[in-house]
Amino acid sequence: MTRSKSKKEKAAAELQLQARAGNSNARDRDNGNESEKEKEKEKEKESNIPQQPSSSALIICRNKHWRYISSFHGPWLQLPPEVLESLAYSNYSAPRPRPIDPAVFFDLLKIRRHVDEATTLAVRAASGVVSSLPQKDHHLLLGIGSSGPSPRLSRERKHRMRELATQKLARAYKLDEIAASVATMQSASSLEDVAQLVLQREQGNADAEYVHFFHEKIPSRMLAKCTSLTPLDHVIAERPGEGAPLRTRAVTRVFKEDFLGAAGDLTKALGLGSRGGRHDTGVLERGGTMQDEEMPSSLEGQLLFHRACTYLSVAVQNMEKVFSSSSSSSPPTSSSEDRIISKEESEARKAVRTHAKRALRDYGRFLGFFEYTPGDSPDTTTTTPPLLLTDGSSSSSSSTSSTSSRHNRNTKLSIFPISTLFSTPTPILPPPQTQNH
Repeated sequence: MTRSKSKKEKAAAELQLQARAGNSNARDRDNGNESEKEKEKEKEKESNIPQQPSSSALIICRNKHWRYISSFHGPWLQLPPEVLESLAYSNYSAPRPRPIDPAVFFDLLKIRRHVDEATTLAVRAASGVVSSLPQKDHHLLLGIGSSGPSPRLSRERKHRMRELATQKLARAYKLDEIAASVATMQSASSLEDVAQLVLQREQGNADAEYVHFFHEKIPSRMLAKCTSLTPLDHVIAERPGEGAPLRTRAVTRVFKEDFLGAAGDLTKALGLGSRGGRHDTGVLERGGTMQDEEMPSSLEGQLLFHRACTYLSVAVQNMEKVFSSSSSSSPPTSSSEDRIISKEESEARKAVRTHAKRALRDYGRFLGFFEYTPGDSPDTTTTTPPLLLTDGSSSSSSSTSSTSSRHNRNTKLSIFPISTLFSTPTPILPPPQTQNH
């Protein structure tokens, strides 16, 4: 009896051990499944988070990605402002055709002025030292006669100076964002963060949003992936009557290859902007100057140029569709498929013709802002010899110079828009005049 009881107890104990082992295995499986689920959830969360650029990626301001930047590098960035202004007015009062388009020259002048003033304000706000003291208190800046430190700017004063600098930068970018980008690159580094500091206190500041869009730092050559149109949408909603933000959004859409959306923005901007200004040389001859709003603007020319490039890109895209469909080597399996392919090809061909014509139209309007002359008209003859630099007296040289200038003013030149050279049918223009020396 005792032996049978012991056997039964041993069997029961083994059964209990097996049950416990099974429960532990089941728990381990459940825990494993739960851990796997948690890992999958973590992977999903990580996939939803935007990938951060690697530490080795080059981080630069967005405006350094803008196209045609190299076209605006030149001595206008280093010339003294008063010299640049004198050259702009001299070019404006010169006889037609002028050496440089006055609208472009005056925009460069205003951009340079705004950027220089913004740089001064941003540097002063960054240093925090009062620099505009009365003449009698200038010794305080040098620490002479004062045991304490130099006067410091208050927090509110710094913010006001940064806000004013942001307004000036916004005006520069609205005139010409490419030229303004080049000018800010040549200025102090404190300009890069001035708009962001203003947004920290005023999130709805439209000028700060617009400037920060250009100065925000993104990975190099990743403008399309790392740029959102939301800031520009806010600026356009705040300033619906300005064409410059629409131009900037259109250029950004081009980077994202949204060409039709870019063309729509440029068309809206063209409905708002105007070339402005007038050729009033009488004011200049009396020694006067023009206000900024009286100067001609190049905004309309910029919009036409960008829209022409956009239409041309759409035409090229459709050309690729035409070639791919016409060079398809696999024959269609049914007549319905043949009709679908033919329809797609015909639509692509129609899009090529439509957008190419629109591009030519806008390019022609853009070139119409510039003038061309082949030289003196055939009915005028030059009797005054060219001005020579000799060792004669100053009175004779001045009289010769005045005679030459009077002759140049009285000479009638045949002036044509440059777009005439590309019109059809080919125009009959007088040949360029050659001067015999």
